[in-house]
Amino acid sequence: MRDDFATDYEKEQLPSLKNILKSAKHIGFSGGKVIFYVISAFTLVNLACIAYAASRFFILGFSWIALGMLAITIALGIGFSLYAVSITYRYIILTSLKKVYDLTLQQRISVCEEVISRVEGLFSKQEDVPPIAQLNQVIDWSKIIYHHYQRVPVFFQSGITQYLNRIPIANFIIVLKEDILEGNQSIAAEKLHFAVDSFFNENIIGEQNNKKTWALLGVNVVILYTFINYSVKVIATTWV
Repeated sequence: MRDDFATDYEKEQLPSLKNILKSAKHIGFSGGKVIFYVISAFTLVNLACIAYAASRFFILGFSWIALGMLAITIALGIGFSLYAVSITYRYIILTSLKKVYDLTLQQRISVCEEVISRVEGLFSKQEDVPPIAQLNQVIDWSKIIYHHYQRVPVFFQSGITQYLNRIPIANFIIVLKEDILEGNQSIAAEKLHFAVDSFFNENIIGEQNNKKTWALLGVNVVILYTFINYSVKVIATTWV
């Protein structure tokens, strides 16, 4: 029974997995382009700020204070640039996982169907709602996820299974008890699928855009410009 299921499962997954492989190159190219734009923008802006700082700091001549202020300016520029890259990298990862998640519809349907089949017997044997720990043990969510996603390319598999493991699946199952007891397994699986999708999109992925990075660029400019002008006053005071 299990081998037959696995064979049917593999056949029905081929189209979506082909789409994943086709989109992998596009995801990599798009992600690399975004990273390049971010690095270029922050590098140019911070180089301009550093050049402006150097010209302003040493206009009265060399001093250790001016050198120290320039070093702080450089450190701030590097810090803002690294933070921008980290934000952008997270954005690219989550956006990529969302694309892969959307392409693995059949995997998610199969996952939810297997979960319902595993808890069906448990609900029929007891009237009270089983403890969360008992449900989690019966479901073995991590194992189910790995089984259905093991043929997804490795560079996506680890990330998406890690995020899917954050879903509180037992809490969703408890809500579906009546459907399961009434023998409405297909309805329960559909409701579970909807609950999993909603949680994943709202609580794990969220609304993805790279606006934070470009807002950070504005903050970068304002803070460095303010710091440079303040430093000029400090340096000028030391020459009085």
